[in-house]
Amino acid sequence: GISIHQYIIEQRLTQAAQLLLEGDRNVSEIAAIVGYGKPSNLAAAFKKKYGVTPKNYRESRFGNAKK
Repeated sequence: GISIHQYIIEQRLTQAAQLLLEGDRNVSEIAAIVGYGKPSNLAAAFKKKYGVTPKNYRESRFGNAKK
């Protein structure tokens, strides 16, 4: 299994990925929604899990249509 802390991080990142794909919120807003005080902390954790930054994750799904 995984630790509770790691489970919470996984849940936050999963929710962030979903929010990136379903809405027009920016990364700063999404970071606050999922519990990161700084967008840079979300970006670092997101890149570690998904291999891309949140912005690039969104763009890879939608092209440059959404910013």
